[in-house]
Amino acid sequence: MTVPLYLRATEYLPGKPESFFEMGYLLFERRSIFVICFVVWFNSFGLMLIYFILFAQTMQELVKDFGKKSGKDFGDSVLIQQWFYAAILGLMLIPIIIKKQLEELSIVAFSLFALVVIFVLLLIL
Repeated sequence: MTVPLYLRATEYLPGKPESFFEMGYLLFERRSIFVICFVVWFNSFGLMLIYFILFAQTMQELVKDFGKKSGKDFGDSVLIQQWFYAAILGLMLIPIIIKKQLEELSIVAFSLFALVVIFVLLLIL
């Protein structure tokens, strides 16, 4: 629904805008850029929050299952707390966040793929 609407809107606007920011500026002037940036920020923050929660819950369950299989009881240990895994993930993402050029992120894409494969293998086993 949104893609045809976006394409149709770009056909009717003068100058053939190539982004939402350009479309917003043509239609609603400077204020629209701030609104679009806020919507993108809010969406990105929500997706990041969901990602952190999902990762922490999955790691927590993996550790609990590993503990049950090996006969260990972690009790109220930090190893079964969700905040622990969210903090580890946040610390691991710091080098990626401060990268300035996209070329530097190519190794991140390969390592992310390898980590996803390892993660799926851990879930299967």
